[in-house]
Amino acid sequence: MENPIRVLHIVPNMQFGGLETMIMNIYRNIDRSKVQFDFLVHYTGEYNYDKEIISLGGKIYRSNVRESGNIVKYIFYLNNLFTSHPEYQIIHSHMPSLAWIHLMVAKFKHVNTRILHSHNNQCEKTLKGRFKGFLIKLSPYFATHYFACSKEAGEFLFKRKKFRIINNGIDVDRFLYNQNIRQKIRKEWELENKIIIGHVGRFVQSKNHDFLLDIYKRLKQKNSQFALVMIGDGPLRGKIEERINEDNIKDTLIIPPTKNIEQLYQAMDLFVFPSLFEGLGIVLIEAQSSGLFCLTSKYNVPDAVSVTSRIEKISLTEGVEKWISAISNFDQSYNREKIDLSELRNSFDIKQVAKKMQLFYMERYERYKYENSNN
Repeated sequence: MENPIRVLHIVPNMQFGGLETMIMNIYRNIDRSKVQFDFLVHYTGEYNYDKEIISLGGKIYRSNVRESGNIVKYIFYLNNLFTSHPEYQIIHSHMPSLAWIHLMVAKFKHVNTRILHSHNNQCEKTLKGRFKGFLIKLSPYFATHYFACSKEAGEFLFKRKKFRIINNGIDVDRFLYNQNIRQKIRKEWELENKIIIGHVGRFVQSKNHDFLLDIYKRLKQKNSQFALVMIGDGPLRGKIEERINEDNIKDTLIIPPTKNIEQLYQAMDLFVFPSLFEGLGIVLIEAQSSGLFCLTSKYNVPDAVSVTSRIEKISLTEGVEKWISAISNFDQSYNREKIDLSELRNSFDIKQVAKKMQLFYMERYERYKYENSNN
């Protein structure tokens, strides 16, 4: 029996985030006797998915370039990695702002298939974001294949180049509504009699937590029955916690990300996601799978997330009151079990997504072997 094809995924780290969860969903569902995933990460600490990766047969290589900023050392590290591991003839980069370096080194080392994957539809409007925006323009020149999680994400990074949309697949059945889990989680949160607004996302600028708090603060003044649960972590978490305390915003919970996120959706009554920009917004797919009514940003979040009748989009420019009106008027009696998930399953079922990815990797590796045998 032949050894499996080893694909090297290049990521910041393997925390509980959108792109990391997408990779792990595929990893769990491919035939690992045929294709194995290894990971090059860019922080030295241990992160949420590391132990599972090892248990599935994957390897993790660690660079500290995101911490040290030493690009020269990073180039030498990459050169040594690809020299020591010629088995990596497929690399899959999820880091457009650094990809110009590792894809360039991989090209120099004759790595056959170099995938660049876009997960965002814009950069942050900060000095750092503008600098990243410059760097990502370099990366497509060193890739052989272009992937994106949505049409908008692909057009943002690749402009007029031809790209392939890879839907962020999920295990839909894991998220289906469960009344018993709902009651259990709400009791643990001590919010049994509240109307719970949920949000899942890292505490970063793009997730727009301040706007979410603006909505909730005004809403709470009108109706004390509401509660807000935010699930996530990140650099702005402390700032948001300070604001909650300073403004004395009641019935607000912040919960660290968890592997069993599907259980937490059950406890919510509606899902509010006012992002400034998203490559897709996989949490909206998860929330709809659990039957939740979802409210998200028009123009800022791709249309591909609208796969059930339970999602509404409002422009951020329409202001807080428009969002409050939509939340106040949503039908609390809606039946979460009676939701048509056929379009969602057709587009985002992880088994189908994993099958397509496995086939792509295997075809590319066979092509490499054929080309190599004729040289």
